[in-house]
Amino acid sequence: MLPDYTGIIDREKLIKKYFNACYTNEEIIASLFLLHGNIVSLRHLKRLLKKYGLKRRKTITLPDIENIIAAIETELQSSGKCIGYKAMWKRLKLKYGLMVNRDLVLDLLNILDPEGIERRTKHRLLRRKYVVPGPNFIWHIDGYDKLKPFGFAVHGAIDGYSRKLLWLEVSSSNNNPGIIATTT
Repeated sequence: MLPDYTGIIDREKLIKKYFNACYTNEEIIASLFLLHGNIVSLRHLKRLLKKYGLKRRKTITLPDIENIIAAIETELQSSGKCIGYKAMWKRLKLKYGLMVNRDLVLDLLNILDPEGIERRTKHRLLRRKYVVPGPNFIWHIDGYDKLKPFGFAVHGAIDGYSRKLLWLEVSSSNNNPGIIATTT
């Protein structure tokens, strides 16, 4: 009877997935073994990475730079306008699968978003606007656990529209949801 070789295709997808998620070689081996029952030695993994064309460092060509610039501009239009170059580098790697040098990301951000870099260095970030349609639309409930070792569990709620304090209560425990949910 011939052995089943269908797992090789799955192994290739898994190795590429873990490699693009920034796993180290040892973490890839451990994940393959523990999660998928696939045993691969370090030497064999290095051969497979070379076979699949996966390199930790590679030269960047002109079309790659165009893709990188497009991805950075896309991120700057959305939630990426408040993140620095290290977080942008990580996002390019994880979300877009682009292997980029961090210095290149810093240089591109200096060109594409100089005002953003200046705001981040001065710690003057632009925050989002907080808009609530009306009163009692959303309540923000939170607890304060610093006094819990002394027997005081503090809970409160604030109306999101008016920002008025709805309640602030002290109870003996915050482990019982019945105590937290009942307001007097």
